[in-house]
Amino acid sequence: MWHFAVSVLPGLLQTPGYARELLAAGGLKGEELEQQVEERIGRRELLEGAETPPFRSIISEAVLRAPLPDAREWRK
Repeated sequence: MWHFAVSVLPGLLQTPGYARELLAAGGLKGEELEQQVEERIGRRELLEGAETPPFRSIISEAVLRAPLPDAREWRK
């Protein structure tokens, strides 16, 4: 799998906090927000274990320079 990120980190590389901040900025909240975070982080399990597909991501420098509102989550 290849992914090219021009505006945000790929979902498969996001921490729960990063995903939560990003999805909340898009208007999600409450139970729907938490469900989306769980689903996004759950997909990351595809990259763990013995039978995982290869995954490469090209990340634009702009992605790395665009902080989240909560700087602590960005540093994680």
